Amino acid sequence: HTAAAAAAMFWGMKLEPGRWTPFVPPPDVAMRLHVSQATARGDALKDGERVVIKMRCESDEAVLAGIDPETETMSDDEDGFEKEEYRVATLIGGRVETQGLDLVLDEYAEFTVEGSCGVDLTGYYMPEFGDEDVDDEDGMYGEEYDSEEEDEEFAADDMDALESESDDDDDDD
Repeated sequence: HTAAAAAAMFWGMKLEPGRWTPFVPPPDVAMRLHVSQATARGDALKDGERVVIKMRCESDEAVLAGIDPETETMSDDEDGFEKEEYRVATLIGGRVETQGLDLVLDEYAEFTVEGSCGVDLTGYYMPEFGDEDVDDEDGMYGEEYDSEEEDEEFAADDMDALESESDDDDDDD
């Protein structure tokens, strides 16, 4: 992994009403996108007006069937695979103009807005951790760590130190 892949990086996307905007994962980078917030842009959202943020992505059926959208066709859709559409948030002028999200994406998806104003999506790329990236007990503590055995030793040392302090306090009186 590169140094850039090890750190979280900011991401943002500007959505316009009625236009689908694609998210295309960066090629050859082991990162996932975490979309964490949707915010109405500017003062265009009038009091009580609703704006709906929608997302569409490859259907679960295609994913579960192992169908590659680049080479196989599931429907007559121009992209060659079935897309499911989801409402991910609703913003309401004067009440809810920013909404927290928890969307994690590692494949192509598209976003749009239904309503009269644009929306900013923000989040961050986060590294993917596979089996080779998982630290064992040696890696986490720098040396082999037998937590149960060392915790017992630590507790016994703490008790000795507390008793010693208590004895010292009694001598001061």
